[in-house]
Parts: sequence; C-alpha cells; structure tokens
Amino acid sequence: LQNLGVPHQVPCILLYVTSASALFLLLLWMSRLYHEKRICFESWAPVMLLGVVLLNPRIQSYDVAAVSLPMALVVWRALRGDGQDSRRTVLIGAAIGWLALNILVEFNEDWVTVVPQAWKYIEMFLMLGVFAFGVRGLLREAGASQNSKVLCCLPVLHEAVLQGVE
Repeated sequence: LQNLGVPHQVPCILLYVTSASALFLLLLWMSRLYHEKRICFESWAPVMLLGVVLLNPRIQSYDVAAVSLPMALVVWRALRGDGQDSRRTVLIGAAIGWLALNILVEFNEDWVTVVPQAWKYIEMFLMLGVFAFGVRGLLREAGASQNSKVLCCLPVLHEAVLQGVE
C-alpha cells in the first residue's frame, strides 16, 4: 500500500484488530474448556503461550526464540498424536527444512540478502501452523474427555434405571 501511495496505517490497524479479536475470542473459549476440566494444563499451557505471543502486534525474532520450547511441546504432541504416518512425515520434513534454512541464514547472513528477510515469513507461518496444531489437539482432547464423561456416566445411569425398575 505504501508503494501505491495509499495510506496504510488504517488498513493495517483494522487487520490487526480483527485478527487479534478473533484470536483472543478463541483463547477465551479454549480457557473455558480448561476451566471445565475438559483439557489438561499440560496441553493448554503451550498453546496459550503461543496465542498470547501471536497477540503481539510487533513480533520480533527474540519473541520467537522465547516460545521455541512451547512450540516444540506442541509439535511433539502433534507428532505423537493419533499415529498417522503421512502427517508425521510432513511435520518432520518441515522441521528439517526449517532447521536447514535457519542454519543457512546464520552462516550466510552477510552475503545472502534475500534469505535473512524470508525467515520472518517462515517463522510466522511456522508459529501459526504450530498454534493451529495445538488448537486441533486441544479440540480432540476436549472431545475425547466429553465422550469419556458420557461413557463414565453410562454405568451410573444404567444402575439408576435398574434401581428404578425394581
């Protein structure tokens, strides 16, 4: 927009407010799942940290480094997931490519001019992807706990029905 001579401050602010509001509402809804004991803290905490960092309108490289451990936890849980080999292969390949690109940027920063700026976009998509994997895992966990609550209640209901018949 700046190259076209169009003011870019208002559209950028509107885009940020819209995306941050949606992300905040998603985090608020997920926190209710945690308070209802449908998801555990060990699963919720890394996803919550990633979401809070993504709310920052100006993410810098040191912000990404600070959440690398929560990102690794989410990816590890996604890899352990439900045993789908194709997803595991894609995730491992993407992680190796990301690592190779970061090593390339680190060693060739002085004479490669395009790659140092490209890492920002790669890191952004990586953080968003890991956050999406985390949310997906939490939704699965909440669904499984909801099903297990129903299954746990069935014997109690069965006994109550039997006592009512007698």
